[in-house]
Amino acid sequence: MCLALAAFCLLPPQVRAAGDPLGAYAGLGDSQGRLLQAPAQQLAPLTTALPATWQNRPLTLAQLSALALHNNPSTRAAWEKLRAQAATLGQAESAWWPTLDLNVPLTRSQSATASGTNVPPQNTLKPNLTLSWLVWDFGQTQASVDASRAQLSAAVFTQNASVQSVLAGVQQAYYQLLGDRALVESYTEALASARAALQAAEAKHRAGQATIADVYQARASVASAQATLASGEQTVASDAGVLASAVGLPLDTPLRLMPLDLSMPPKLRDSVQTLMEQALRANPTLQSTRSQVDAARADLRAAQRSGLPSISFGAAQTWRAQNEQMPSRQYSIGLTLTVPLFTGFKRHYEEAQARASLAEARANLD
Repeated sequence: MCLALAAFCLLPPQVRAAGDPLGAYAGLGDSQGRLLQAPAQQLAPLTTALPATWQNRPLTLAQLSALALHNNPSTRAAWEKLRAQAATLGQAESAWWPTLDLNVPLTRSQSATASGTNVPPQNTLKPNLTLSWLVWDFGQTQASVDASRAQLSAAVFTQNASVQSVLAGVQQAYYQLLGDRALVESYTEALASARAALQAAEAKHRAGQATIADVYQARASVASAQATLASGEQTVASDAGVLASAVGLPLDTPLRLMPLDLSMPPKLRDSVQTLMEQALRANPTLQSTRSQVDAARADLRAAQRSGLPSISFGAAQTWRAQNEQMPSRQYSIGLTLTVPLFTGFKRHYEEAQARASLAEARANLD
């Protein structure tokens, strides 16, 4: 008690007054409505530039796509989420395995009689080895395993959808940048034509073959072409940043693109009905939602069976050594039947929550 009081007295006065012994409120100010400085955090560095072998070279769509799959944080997050869900399945399946625990309590106790005589201290060592194994729980554990396996399938399809989304983003930004660069080339040619027309109008005006209105109209055409070109160049700069971001590179990364091969004939498009049938079979987002329905159904089955009895096998061995006495041993083995009788309506609401989650998953699938 004295040690605790001394430690409290060593605290700064403002900490003792605020009732904050660990300083958790430090830096929060003394009143609301103020801008505060957040603690400094170490941020991850940005992605480096292009690989050395690809710098100053025109890049194809396949190369940009491969770079995006490696650099884009969306694919990395989806992959780590998939690994985490696989670990969750391992946790659920571990319920079928026995557990083995070793406890080694070492105590020293001393007491005094009513007359004030001290009893010799007692040193006690009591190692305890316990084995527990779930034998049967009427399908509750299996339902949890099925739910985790369905969630893993959903994570697989989510990862596939993330990969497809990244590829689609790179493809869209790639063709958008190529198209806008082609427009800038046409705007440059239009500006050159407008300037040539202006020179011709000024020459005709000096020769008396054109009016001043023709010159003004030619100047307006040049100004309009310059504005269109400037807007197109800004759009190209924005498109280049979008493509670099989709690939997972800094926004100011210069990218040279391989020109399109326009000699190849366009591919024939499938009918809308064919595309719909393909989507129902292979669309990863749809397949992930279907797996979510399976997981919700398994969660409901686990909630419904949580009120059923369970049977566990248990075994224990205990050693006891005290002072100079001979150590003693104790063994136990048996089966335990656990019957949940009343949980304060917890199981009722767990089942209601599982039913609502299943209905939500079905609605998302629709």
